[in-house]
Amino acid sequence: MNEKHAGRKRKANHDGDYHQSIKQADAKIKLGQAAISDLQVTPPRHLDKYGRAIWKVLVPEMVKFGKVKQMDRVTMELFCTEYSNYRKAEQTLVEHGDYLLSEDGQPVKRSPALTTINSAIRNLKSLSADLGLTFDARSGQVLAEQPQKQADEPYNPLKVVNFHA
Repeated sequence: MNEKHAGRKRKANHDGDYHQSIKQADAKIKLGQAAISDLQVTPPRHLDKYGRAIWKVLVPEMVKFGKVKQMDRVTMELFCTEYSNYRKAEQTLVEHGDYLLSEDGQPVKRSPALTTINSAIRNLKSLSADLGLTFDARSGQVLAEQPQKQADEPYNPLKVVNFHA
């Protein structure tokens, strides 16, 4: 076998107890989460119109999943604030353009709004992953919550996606 083109190195297989311990840890976390109150659906007063608007859209959907709790309030507020910063900077770009102009109309330097947008996007991506707003974060949560399969039933990957032949 050509080691240079052999692909990924093989990982050591874990015994069945490994996955069982992960499931037990997840069950303990779920039990603890049940005692924590859900995040309030009404937005905090200090958020501006963009922050309140995104709060009103996202939080009710997140509460349906039961994943976002009152302890996540600060993270959600930061997300809404960053979204507001993004929207305001976007509005500034529409009004004033991508470049600051000199008196004779020549572009002098990039608009600070572009820097604000780039920073807000980075922060939004990070915070959205923390809150479970990305596809990857949600799919990881869904996969972790799949019911255990029957011992006598052979594994069928098509059943995971509810495919019936």
